[in-house]
Amino acid sequence: MKLCPQCRRDYFDDSLLYCLDDGSALLDGPASGDETATANLSSTDARDNVSTRTQVDTTSQTAILPSEGRSRSIQDSEDLASKTKWSKRNIIVAALAVGLTASGIAVATYRYFTKRPIPFQSIKITKLTTIGNATAAAMSPNGEYIAHILYEGGKNSVRVWDVATKSTIEIVPPTEDGMAVSTFSPDSRYVYYRKLADLYQIPVLGGPPKKILENIVGGIGFSPDGKQSTFIRRDGDLGTSLYIANADGTGERTLAARNAGERFAIYEPAWSPDGKLIATGVYVDGTNMVVAAVSVDDGTVRTITSQTWVAVNRVAWTRDGRGLIFSAGEANTQSQIWYVSYPAGEARRITNDANSYGLGSLSLASDSSTIATTQIEYISNVFVGPAGDVGHARQITHSLSSLARSYILAWTPEGKLVYSTSAGGNRNIWIMNSDGTGNRQLTTGSAYDGGPAVTPDGKYIIFDSTRGGRDNIWRMDADGGHLIQLTNGADEEAPSVSPDGQWIIFDSIATSDMRKVSINGGEAVRLTERHVTWPTVSRRDGMIAGFYVSDPSSQRRLAVFAPGGGEPVKTFDLPPAASGNIQWSADGRSILYVVTKASASSLWSQSMDGGPPKQLVDFTPEAIFSIAVAPDGRLAIARGTIVRDVVLITDTLGQ
Repeated sequence: MKLCPQCRRDYFDDSLLYCLDDGSALLDGPASGDETATANLSSTDARDNVSTRTQVDTTSQTAILPSEGRSRSIQDSEDLASKTKWSKRNIIVAALAVGLTASGIAVATYRYFTKRPIPFQSIKITKLTTIGNATAAAMSPNGEYIAHILYEGGKNSVRVWDVATKSTIEIVPPTEDGMAVSTFSPDSRYVYYRKLADLYQIPVLGGPPKKILENIVGGIGFSPDGKQSTFIRRDGDLGTSLYIANADGTGERTLAARNAGERFAIYEPAWSPDGKLIATGVYVDGTNMVVAAVSVDDGTVRTITSQTWVAVNRVAWTRDGRGLIFSAGEANTQSQIWYVSYPAGEARRITNDANSYGLGSLSLASDSSTIATTQIEYISNVFVGPAGDVGHARQITHSLSSLARSYILAWTPEGKLVYSTSAGGNRNIWIMNSDGTGNRQLTTGSAYDGGPAVTPDGKYIIFDSTRGGRDNIWRMDADGGHLIQLTNGADEEAPSVSPDGQWIIFDSIATSDMRKVSINGGEAVRLTERHVTWPTVSRRDGMIAGFYVSDPSSQRRLAVFAPGGGEPVKTFDLPPAASGNIQWSADGRSILYVVTKASASSLWSQSMDGGPPKQLVDFTPEAIFSIAVAPDGRLAIARGTIVRDVVLITDTLGQ
């Protein structure tokens, strides 16, 4: 541990030489308020007689010598020598100490006032794995190991990769349960991984796992001394809380809590090198996110960045505490790696390509020279076929890359497909014929436009968009004209249209409920007391289906609501990993949904008459990105491959 004699700031990084706040030479010793710290002078001669030189005062730029309970300046060294009968050798040593001190101050001053280069201005990206199914990776602080999840044969396992020898070992055997690697212990001896909602610790080269925490999201971060941990839990109605606990998971306490519209990101928080702050992403208006710092002392949340993103994922402090590395996505880009200075808050992108980076996988070597993360590439195409024979659907698009891939699909009454894509550089709404011809862009601009739905008469297209500053529900004519904003809340998405075309049902994330609004806009009406994701309306009778959780401690279920909302009229069990958009069958007698494990998806159906869900088709190793059922019963599926590999991003200019 080191201490700044001027500002009294403690540092747990023993490799630092100078204070990051005022440039003073750091002293070795205990934390502030403990016994006096001492400065180690590097001269061999000086070490022979250091018993009386116990402190360096960098304010007066002179070495302070304790004498009879008080200090004297080296500037009076001749008088001091005569009174204490110092030898000539003592005076030489004292003068040498002054020289070393002055040199240290000069170096510290130069380093403090000289602008440091921004990290990762020049980078080299090295692909560590080439298996295509490596997920949730973390790097050990010493840079020697990479731990990641391997998805193979429908099961997840934890592998550890030795960076030097390029050899791997399996430390957690395959399981069908969802898993994610969180981090390493500060001493690089243990791997922490999440299985479902519980966190486990296991030795880096394998051994018996130990459960540390229960019911968390994301993973765990550690204090600089490794004695404490920090993590996130979901509260009721989609709020989140930031916790602090001992490293073994005991003694947990809530540091800060935020509601749904201002919730914390669901990834590992990052403890600052000086131990005073915990950094994480937070929502500011239900739609946009910033990087923020939480005070360890009182839980105060302070925004670091003025720039906002639609998603701020995992963050990591640089070694000197003057910046953070994080992954984040803007409205019309894949998730990229960013750097933000601290405390100035100036953000700069590190990566800039068509791949996606990070999400929950981002870690930094202890010397801040290398980032370990995942690189994700999507290849997607659209297939159309009868709902009863989706395995033999006809491909109507060809080799759509990450930017051009289709997201949410919707049918028009005339049998055309409306979809959202970033093919034009921004996420916009497009339309095409059911055979893949006649592609035409309907919306333009830099805003995020997604989640299209079409009214039964084909007159309007409803979609969610950030063109008003927040994610709201919008309407436009079928040809892309006359755009009108229908709602004014925050984080409103996944619109679906009532059979009469008069109401838009949507997911209101910021208020943690399901709502509806008139086709002409106005005040939104609350339909449920609880959050419902991916609400979809039956064309036959207006019944609403969606994913639903009755309370924070219960499992997510498939629920069906009456057109007027209220409590569910039916609920059904869901297979693990049920996700994606929900669709009613054309006859309204069953509900279709997607189950995705890692990068592989299958299509399932739940009969309204009850009984267990039925798997219709397994598209492994492909993933399903979107499904849409046409009025005539045809099914459109956007599906393809997700290639995930671990990469190392090296700062080629150094720190």
